[in-house]
Amino acid sequence: MRLRLITAGFALALVVPVLFFGGMLGIQLLCLAATVIALWEYGSLRQPPASTEGRVFAIVLAWLPILAAGLHPHSAETGTFLRHTVVSVGPPREAWVLLAVGISFLAIPAAYTVRGGDLATVPGRMASTLFGVVYLGFTLSFCVLLRALPNGLLWIVFALATVWLGDTGAYVGGRAFGKHKMAPTVSPKKTWEGLGLGLATSVATGFAARGVFEHFGLWEGEPMAAWEVLVLSLISGGMGVLGDLAESLLKRAAGVKDSGSLFPGHGGMLDRIDALLFAVPSVYFWAEFVHRWGS
Repeated sequence: MRLRLITAGFALALVVPVLFFGGMLGIQLLCLAATVIALWEYGSLRQPPASTEGRVFAIVLAWLPILAAGLHPHSAETGTFLRHTVVSVGPPREAWVLLAVGISFLAIPAAYTVRGGDLATVPGRMASTLFGVVYLGFTLSFCVLLRALPNGLLWIVFALATVWLGDTGAYVGGRAFGKHKMAPTVSPKKTWEGLGLGLATSVATGFAARGVFEHFGLWEGEPMAAWEVLVLSLISGGMGVLGDLAESLLKRAAGVKDSGSLFPGHGGMLDRIDALLFAVPSVYFWAEFVHRWGS
């Protein structure tokens, strides 16, 4: 436990300043770095493991949507001398991300056609590469998209807090009260009792985060309603659990306990961000389509 706390404290000391003071570039750099390490680990989980060349190729393709998410739409001023407005005249960030994913999709069969190799394993290798690009590059691009929204940094903090503290609540609840296994073949230690306490912790964390945002005057515009906090906390915490189970499935298939050993006591990079890969896109969709346009 002591080793886990030391590792977590060191990691936070590196990440938090970049996250809070690095702006859009900072979140992009964090996502790009995480993609390199996590995709390299993912290459070891594949069966058969990906070659060095294949891993580098997947990393480059996964970078495309993350970089595309940082592209700022073109704008232009319209109107008269006394009155003018600034309007977007170019594709939004989301369109660039979809274009990047499309390019990655087309690049994979093109590359395997040129490289050749064992034809019997080509479909599986192409599918594994495409999954890795979408699993990490596409999902992490939502961190950048979320940062670009109004209150973007606060939305990211909300996602991180509800996922990580919810995971802590699930761990404590499972150790103290866990009796009924949730997914014994995939994650033997997870229990329904732990899930319940974890989601309750996520909800409490969500309301605490909203209270901090409002108390210090950090939130701009329409605040989150109580029902929004409740539902989004459950979604974020629940999708975090699903993301954790998805990565556990990959590890069980590969016969390993952790994706890597980058963080002593915590495992690899993929072990640390697996929950966020599912939770952050969910928070983005809520912030963009429910809170921003639905309120």
